[in-house]
Amino acid sequence: MKRNVYLLLPVLASTIALFWIVPEISIAHLNDPSYWGLIGYAATLVVVSARVLGLRSPASEHRWMVGFLVGMPLIYVADWLRFGGTTGWLGIELAGLVLYSGLAWLSIRRSPWFLPSGIAAHALWDAAHYDRVEFVPSWYALGCIVVDVALGLYVAGRLTGRWSVAGLDFSSPLRERTDNAVDPFTRKE
Repeated sequence: MKRNVYLLLPVLASTIALFWIVPEISIAHLNDPSYWGLIGYAATLVVVSARVLGLRSPASEHRWMVGFLVGMPLIYVADWLRFGGTTGWLGIELAGLVLYSGLAWLSIRRSPWFLPSGIAAHALWDAAHYDRVEFVPSWYALGCIVVDVALGLYVAGRLTGRWSVAGLDFSSPLRERTDNAVDPFTRKE
């Protein structure tokens, strides 16, 4: 249980930081895609908590995190569609969607390490948007940087075996897998 707590520290710290970063948490903002990102993060906290409590399998947690990786750039595309921007930025956002979807796919097919790498690398994407584009609020880009680094560390910690399940072997490459039935965190079917 002690290892679980250590692994969750960055996630807990990012959650606390969000209360300071987000200007207003209200249902009045449900039409704002940036707030959809907050809802996605809250749902991710539920999934992570359920995993820590043993209520979800590692495979279901991995699937959720893959969805999270794909969903992050969707918020930027939705922000562009809702608030407008140059067509050049739309191209950049769509390229980001392809890039992060590709990393998610690679985390399933080649190596689970593409998942924490993709989540953490998205912090650089957020930094490139911070105070630079009119369609993404600066608070969202900053909050996303904090969350991406924390979740990237969390998922990397899961992959190194520093989780509550001792003795799991993460050394064999995922590409040896022949189907999607193998759990990416435990290597068990």
